[in-house]
Amino acid sequence: MRLLPRKHNVVAFIASWLFFAIVGAGATTQFVLARLIDLGIDIPLIVRVSATLDDIAGLLLTPLFAPIFGVGLLVAMLVGALIVRFIKIWPKAVFALAGFAAIFTTFLLLRTAFDITPIAAARTTAGTLTMCVIGGLAGYIFGYVAERLKPASV
Repeated sequence: MRLLPRKHNVVAFIASWLFFAIVGAGATTQFVLARLIDLGIDIPLIVRVSATLDDIAGLLLTPLFAPIFGVGLLVAMLVGALIVRFIKIWPKAVFALAGFAAIFTTFLLLRTAFDITPIAAARTTAGTLTMCVIGGLAGYIFGYVAERLKPASV
């Protein structure tokens, strides 16, 4: 039994994690800005773009967003890989469902353990669902990249 991850799976995980971190951070910013607009605050496009880029950089480098959700995605991709190993159909769908479940479970665990929702976008049903869908897309990316990079002999 192989204990070390294969290179193609590591690259696939990094791609999916970066996708979630970047797109998730951008979506979070847009949800916050939408609430401000609902309050009647005018936010020019350049401010929206600047805030989004600042938040992407900030959330990638903080010890909360990217690492915590990265752990959730890692566990989900490992479980997904076990499922795919035994059920050899629709691996990308399995990984997409695993990514969706990872984000939902991470939010649920944070709420249960600490009674907080640290990501403002997830304080609404639409925001939580959006983040989970981004997680599902990240899982799909994992499956796609892993499949494309998998050596023929493996």
